[in-house]
Amino acid sequence: MNLSTLFSYRHLTTIGCAISGSLAIFSAISFFYQATIVYRNDRTLSSIERDLPKLTAFSQAKHQAETMAQKADPKYLEKHLSSLQFLNLERGSLELLEKKNVLNEQAAKRLYFLRNDNTIHLQTHKKITTGLCREIKEILSHPIEIDEKDLPSILEELEGKETQLEKPPLRIYCFSLEKKETSPHYTLYFELWRKELL
Repeated sequence: MNLSTLFSYRHLTTIGCAISGSLAIFSAISFFYQATIVYRNDRTLSSIERDLPKLTAFSQAKHQAETMAQKADPKYLEKHLSSLQFLNLERGSLELLEKKNVLNEQAAKRLYFLRNDNTIHLQTHKKITTGLCREIKEILSHPIEIDEKDLPSILEELEGKETQLEKPPLRIYCFSLEKKETSPHYTLYFELWRKELL
């Protein structure tokens, strides 16, 4: 064996060893990279599986709100809340006195207040438009007096019955209920946001 053949053989052996070593390193890097990807994908799948019920519930709620907004009556609040009457027991007693013509001036003023002023009147305070939706802030023009029997009927109209498709999506922003010191009644004030599609 001559020197040039030996040199070529050693050179090729060195190159072969270097290539073999590089391939081993490349294989190891490739294995760890693929293992990392599998681990990340596994974590991502676990995360998706964990969050899927929340995402599904959010998607259903969003779809329900959009459906409600499409079918909503823009005059819903006016129709359903403005027609409510409060403190019916007191009003009935005063009306009975009125029929008998024994109503004094103070009682007559109170009856007038219960019939005309103690009603829900909402005023549009602010409008915000984003994309295809408009949110309208409605505020109670003045606080109203109610008793314990009146509150459920107000909440029922605000929350809506499941069968009421005309109710727009509502979000109560402020709700204040204070007991009056001089009577068994409460003072109620609220503000809300109403959503409608453009």
